[in-house]
Amino acid sequence: YAQADIRTLIVKGYAASRMYPKPDHRSVGDIDIYLYGKGEEGDRLMKAQGIEIRQNEDKHSTFTFDNAPVENHATFVNVVEHPSLRELEECLEQEARAARFDESIGAYIPTAFADALFLSHHLAGHFVYGGARLKQLLDWAMLTTKYGKEIDWNRVMGIADRAGYGRLLRCLNGIVVTHLGVPEGIFPKWERDRQLECRILSEMLHPERQT
Repeated sequence: YAQADIRTLIVKGYAASRMYPKPDHRSVGDIDIYLYGKGEEGDRLMKAQGIEIRQNEDKHSTFTFDNAPVENHATFVNVVEHPSLRELEECLEQEARAARFDESIGAYIPTAFADALFLSHHLAGHFVYGGARLKQLLDWAMLTTKYGKEIDWNRVMGIADRAGYGRLLRCLNGIVVTHLGVPEGIFPKWERDRQLECRILSEMLHPERQT
C-alpha cells in the first residue's frame, strides 16, 4: 500500500493492542484497515497478487493475507443500513485525518477520540448480536485509563446518544470503574444504572446463561 501511495489506518483490535502494557497479550482476530477513500484501489492491488476479495458488507470487503483475515473498510460504520450513524461516520472520517503514524508498524493509528467513538460503537454492535466479550471490555478499560483525561467525553456521549447507544456506553463506563480500576473522575458525572450494568456484564461474561 505504501509503495502505491495508499495511506493505511489500522483500527479496532490491532490498534487497541498498542494501548496494552504488552501488546502481544491482546488477541487479535482479524486486521481492520481504512485506506482513506482508496479502498477499491487497495483491493485491486490484492487481486493483482492472486488474492480473492469478498464484498460481504456495504462498509467493507474482506480478504486473507499471510493467513490473516483482513477487513478493508470503505466506511467505518454502515450508514446505508443505519442512516442515524451519519454523524458518527463523519466524525470518524474527520478524525482519521488526524491519525498518528506509528513507525513500528508502518501505518497510522487512530486518535484517542476516534477510538472512544469507534470502539464503543463496535462493542455496542457486538453486544446487540451476542458477540461482546471480555477482550472488548478490556480494550475500553485500556483506552479510558491511558487517554481518558484527554478525551472530550461530553462530545462522545452526545454522539453516542444520537447514534442510539449512549445508555450502553454509560453502563460500560460504570463497569470499568467498578470492576477494572478505571478512575471514576475521568468521566463527566452521569447517573448510573447499577442493576443494568450488572446485567450487561453478566451477559458479556456468560452469554449462555441468559434467557
